[in-house]
Amino acid sequence: FNVLVYSLGIALIGGGKGGFQFQPKRLLNIPFIAAIISVLLFFAGVSLPRVLVTSLNYLGNLTTPVAMLILGATIASMPIRELFDDWRVYLFTLFRLGVIPLAVMVLLRALNISTPEITGIMIVLAAMPVATNTTMLAIEYGGNLRLASKGIFFSTILSVITIPVVAMLC
Repeated sequence: FNVLVYSLGIALIGGGKGGFQFQPKRLLNIPFIAAIISVLLFFAGVSLPRVLVTSLNYLGNLTTPVAMLILGATIASMPIRELFDDWRVYLFTLFRLGVIPLAVMVLLRALNISTPEITGIMIVLAAMPVATNTTMLAIEYGGNLRLASKGIFFSTILSVITIPVVAMLC
């Protein structure tokens, strides 16, 4: 997840108003390098000292609350009308909460994975709302913060309905 977010995600979100522009130098960022190092350490079987792991875990756990504060501040600064006026948000939310989980369901059923619990977990995970770190990435890499905030807001609100529906379909 982190490798994809801090490589492809940054490349896609960084297009800004001028459209998509891939900039290879953006791949050399601290989170991406940390994700690659952590994958290498995992496969090499290297264990870091517990105090370091705990400290880094606490620091990493701060990202969601900070992103939620920024998200809330961004939404609070918008007029109510602006929150509901972008058709792209509705299309995106339908795709994120409906099309993707159904596609994952069809794919996993076609693969005939023998463990229904694993299949169900993967389908429900595909139905989760947009990650709150999207706001942080939009700020850091020049993305559309207001659009990202609307997408997170709508996908989170509507996931209260869609997650139970998807779970029942599993």
